Amino acid sequence: MDHGNFVWYEYTAADPGSAAGFYGSVMGWTAEAAEVAGIRFTMFRADGTPVAAMYPLQDLDPGTPKGWTGYVAVRDLDEAATRMEEAGGAAVRRLTVGDMRLGVFKDPQGARIAMMENCEPRNLAYGTKGTMGWHELLAADWESVFGTYSDLFGWTKGIAMEGCPTGVYQIIQSEGRDIGAMMTKVPDVPEPTWLFYVFTDSITAAAERVHAAGGQVIFGPQEVPGGMWIINALDPQGSSIALVGPLG
Repeated sequence: MDHGNFVWYEYTAADPGSAAGFYGSVMGWTAEAAEVAGIRFTMFRADGTPVAAMYPLQDLDPGTPKGWTGYVAVRDLDEAATRMEEAGGAAVRRLTVGDMRLGVFKDPQGARIAMMENCEPRNLAYGTKGTMGWHELLAADWESVFGTYSDLFGWTKGIAMEGCPTGVYQIIQSEGRDIGAMMTKVPDVPEPTWLFYVFTDSITAAAERVHAAGGQVIFGPQEVPGGMWIINALDPQGSSIALVGPLG
């Protein structure tokens, strides 16, 4: 278990069949029916390795939004939940699956973030095609909420990059490794949210696949430090997803 690192991802779909087709075409994922502890879902795999789960929207609690949620590993879910609530966040759902204990929360500004205790290691190398490896919080005010995440997960600040439309693009680190960034969202983003980036082998080809599969590229291609390129997209159900990789 790797405290403070993102370890799992879930997608809630209004139309699971359409979503499976889109993510299969764009990311190269395969989708298969799965069941754990009586809970049925769709497992997404990249080259045979599980990378995410998908649930039909109607199977979850009322009020659950469609789209992506990321899970961060924690040593003690009860302690983490208490800290989140003391900071002004709120619990949305708690669940036990085998030895794993899971919780979905809203941070003090309303962004959904999930936590997992006793998670199973994935053992996937950073940068593996089809895996998520960059995590971006679009906050109401990133400086105000950073302390909540630092207290929960031990995150620290990396490089602060200027030039963001709303101020600074603040790199966040877990145990000295860059895992993502925080920024204050632009007004066009309706509410605070996390955006997840999937590694691909060609951003140019990925953008073409997004369009062909019925999605929409809403930002990019844009070069980022390190020689990589990104696009931000909406899938056919209007959920945000991003990709990162060489231009191609």
